[in-house]
Amino acid sequence: MNTIATINETKRLLSKYDYFAKKKYGQNFLISSNVVDNILQAVDKDTTVVEIGPGLGAISQLACMKAKEVFAFEIDQDLCHILKENIVFDNFHLENLDFLKLNLNGFLSQINGKKIIISNLPYYITSEILTKVILQSGNYDCLIAMMQKEVANRFVHKADKKQINQLQILAQLCCECEVVCQVNRNNFIPAPNVDSTILMFKNKFINFDIDLMDFYQFLNACFIHRRKSVLTNLAASGYKKIQQDKYITKRVEQLSLNDYLFLYGEVKND
Repeated sequence: MNTIATINETKRLLSKYDYFAKKKYGQNFLISSNVVDNILQAVDKDTTVVEIGPGLGAISQLACMKAKEVFAFEIDQDLCHILKENIVFDNFHLENLDFLKLNLNGFLSQINGKKIIISNLPYYITSEILTKVILQSGNYDCLIAMMQKEVANRFVHKADKKQINQLQILAQLCCECEVVCQVNRNNFIPAPNVDSTILMFKNKFINFDIDLMDFYQFLNACFIHRRKSVLTNLAASGYKKIQQDKYITKRVEQLSLNDYLFLYGEVKND
């Protein structure tokens, strides 16, 4: 069995099936087994892997050798055909489905034991997928995601606060985030225009006394107009007026996670 995560095997598969990466799905196929090893370092025989967008199967193939079960969700029907013919493991389960349409909470609730979600994220829907997973709270152990380097830096470094967004606030609340490794653009076919970073989002397993989805909607309201104060944004979104003088002129980049939690408690108290 040839390792798919190599340049020769990837080119062979693309040629055999006359397949070309589809821009509409943001496809870039991983050709480095070393990178795959880094992605799978937390996976063992007690782990169920949930993979988002397996592509040609570079990660899926090696995950099947390490994990208890691998569940992969691929939106591209043509790739599903290739995967079914080349990932021939009894513990591999493939579904032709847009991950964003999956009832993730219901799916994860049916799986016992350690659960790791893995993806080489398409850049154009990185935020949507991260949000969907992180909102699951205690329903998974960790998310290992490859994304554009500049996006990853916002989660792990003290970047320009003017770039902060509601997803980063949510991630601070729910996860411990750390860098797994950096990935040069030349580790893909076709090579993207940017380098990537693999991040691990470790679930904090906090028993929240708030509704995470409701809190996230509150954050969305806070960020509606970045140049206006948070209290102005909340009032415009229909939240009750908050009588806190110290927040009157504060914009989103001037508040901490604790500030947002405090303000959320204020708008929710009757």
